[in-house]
Amino acid sequence: MRARASIEHLGRVESICDNLIRVGFVSHSSCSSCHAKGVCAVSDVDSKYIEVEDIGRRWDLGETVKIVFAQKEGFKALWYGYVLPLLVLLAAMIITFALTGKDGLSGLVAIGILIPYYLCLYFFRDKLKNKFTFIIKKID
Repeated sequence: MRARASIEHLGRVESICDNLIRVGFVSHSSCSSCHAKGVCAVSDVDSKYIEVEDIGRRWDLGETVKIVFAQKEGFKALWYGYVLPLLVLLAAMIITFALTGKDGLSGLVAIGILIPYYLCLYFFRDKLKNKFTFIIKKID
C-alpha cells in the first residue's frame, strides 16, 4: 500500500488556548535558495501562523513541532486561491469584451469581479477551515 503524500513544515508553538494550538513557521519562496536572491526582488521569506485543533496531547510554548498537511488538500487550496479566480477573471474578461467590444472595460470588469470572489472566500473562511485538516506532530 502506498503512503499518502503530505506537505510538512517545522514550526514553533506560539500559543495554546484550550484545544487550539497556534503554530508559527517561516515560509520561504521557491527561489529563496537561489544565489541571486540578494539582488532579486522576487525572493522573500514570510512568517505565517496556523491554528491547529488538537485534543488530548500536551504541548509546550516554544516547542518545535511538525505541521502535516495532505498534498491532496494542498491542491484544493491551490484551486480555491489561484486556479478558480483565474478562470473567473478570464471568463469575465471574455464575456465583457464579447458584449461591449471595449478592452479597457473588460479588463476593469475582470479585475473587479475578483473583489467579490475574494470577499466570499473571506466570509466563508470558517466553512473552508473545516475542509482543510492540519495535523500537529511532536518531533522525534
